[in-house]
Amino acid sequence: MPEHVHLLLTPADDITVSKLFEGLKRETSLALNQFLRRSGRLWLAGGGHDRNIVSREHYTEKVEYIHTNPVSRGLADVSFVYKHSSAAAYEGVEYSGPEITFLATDHRW
Repeated sequence: MPEHVHLLLTPADDITVSKLFEGLKRETSLALNQFLRRSGRLWLAGGGHDRNIVSREHYTEKVEYIHTNPVSRGLADVSFVYKHSSAAAYEGVEYSGPEITFLATDHRW
């Protein structure tokens, strides 16, 4: 999305969810603030909507929401062509983004 990002993350065994988000949000905030100072833009960001995934069904629901979001926003005709989406990797279509492991094949519950 042009103004926000959806992330579905599983922390490593030795990293808590709170530590994961602390590092992620700190680094993102620092980089964004540097960009905004250089560009002279004013950007107000919300606090985000963190959620815990509690079941395979909940996970599947969130993956589908994330993948259909660019389509519902009019940014792509189909989810897997949106360049910032993991939908292509999820559907087995050629994908050039970062490595992704989906819980459907690597579940932990």
